[in-house]
Amino acid sequence: KIDRRGLRLSWLVQRLRKQISLDYQRAHNRIAFDSVAHTLPGSFTYVTIPDVPEICKSAARIDIPKYPFHRQFDSFIFNSFLTRPEAIMSLGDVRAECNKVSNRFEANFTRHKYDRCKM
Repeated sequence: KIDRRGLRLSWLVQRLRKQISLDYQRAHNRIAFDSVAHTLPGSFTYVTIPDVPEICKSAARIDIPKYPFHRQFDSFIFNSFLTRPEAIMSLGDVRAECNKVSNRFEANFTRHKYDRCKM
């Protein structure tokens, strides 16, 4: 049995979800309209779109620290067996054998009628 507070809470959560969904849809509609209006300014002469301030553009950017990605990747390739064709082929063979064994194992235990063990 749900009390009145529980019903009210679920109603409020439902309204909040609807509001978030509506805000999300409006934001995407605005993004789509702004991009079309910027690309075709002659079609929308009656619409003035404010420029995005430079602060917003820089705030949305994340600075990535300098890191030697290429050297690290080369080191990984040098130390990894998974880049050698022999290793890749043998892993494929092992996977195929595992699949065969698992299919055989399932076939033995998918019966619905149980047999009596004779000792």
